[in-house]
Amino acid sequence: MPHLLSLPVEVILHICRQLRHPRTLSCFCRTSKAFHSIATPILYACFDNGGLDGSPVERGLEQSIKFLTAISLRPELGEFVRELRIEGSCSKVFDQSQDDMFRKAAARLGMDIPCPSQQGFEAMACLLITQTPNLTTLDVYIANNGHDRDDSSPFGILENASPPVPLRIALPHLRQLHLGQSSEEVSLRYFGGILQFAAGLTDLTLRTSFKPPPASVLCDDLMHFRNVTHLDVKGLNWTQRGLDFVVSRCHALVKFRYQSLEVAHGIASPTVTARELIEMLRQHGHNKTLRSLNVDMKYLYPPFICPDGEQVPSLKDFSRLETFCVDGTSIQFPAPGSPDYRTDILTNMLPSCVRHFDLTYAPNESVTNLAYE
Repeated sequence: MPHLLSLPVEVILHICRQLRHPRTLSCFCRTSKAFHSIATPILYACFDNGGLDGSPVERGLEQSIKFLTAISLRPELGEFVRELRIEGSCSKVFDQSQDDMFRKAAARLGMDIPCPSQQGFEAMACLLITQTPNLTTLDVYIANNGHDRDDSSPFGILENASPPVPLRIALPHLRQLHLGQSSEEVSLRYFGGILQFAAGLTDLTLRTSFKPPPASVLCDDLMHFRNVTHLDVKGLNWTQRGLDFVVSRCHALVKFRYQSLEVAHGIASPTVTARELIEMLRQHGHNKTLRSLNVDMKYLYPPFICPDGEQVPSLKDFSRLETFCVDGTSIQFPAPGSPDYRTDILTNMLPSCVRHFDLTYAPNESVTNLAYE
């Protein structure tokens, strides 16, 4: 009778990829040595501790500790990891056994971290990142962080721990990076210890707003955005200067999305206007490279439209733009019968190269305008 092992390895690998729950895949790995050899790289390819996404913080911490212990004892397992998602809270206090585990994991790397509990969740995140050198996707969200220094990064603790033998840390395969934190008083320098190893980064998502870094680090070339072509920015209380810091460091954006979260928090209007955003992209030359642009401001409080002067300006010089998505509250459509009523708003705004146009939260006045376009 045919059995599973008689199937081609490619088919078994496909079956393994359909076993989405890690526990199910782990059980499959333990059924035989042959399956263990085939399925282990898939089992360790992605780790998500779910620390703040539907799971208790303690459970996410426990999962992270178990995973860190496994890849510390067997470094070859860490080399299988391609996607790493870490979410946690710095308010969590580690016990003595967890401190001991961190010290042992650091010692295997030739490092010395005297008081891991003082470094908090960041210490564990650093150890996980350091022992997964083949990462292609990294997602880090830290809540309740108490770091208030802009001239250093808690994610640089491994580099600054004075190892007896210089440790070479590199993330040469990292292409997608997602960063977020819960404090409004933190700049991107907070994640500087990660960004300095991300020279090949192409996709950057900032899940929350960051304040502008101090002048002392504005010229810090270790924060690599040069090769970023896909930039996704969302958050609350972004300032024009803070956003400009990120946009200016990207040399040739192809895809850009900005999502304001002010409305979701009861704030009447975004801190960066649509006009300021477009002018910022234009100032740094991204109007010559962008193919996809998404502007989501949502003026959903009376008068349900952006003030005059803040609306999306003409995009005629965005010469390669193919997709433009925008919320209708960021465009001023004059009402029919008003003295300034026109039906050429979009014609005068959009470049001829646009192939896909998506208008959300469209005001009533836009319907007539669209009918004439």
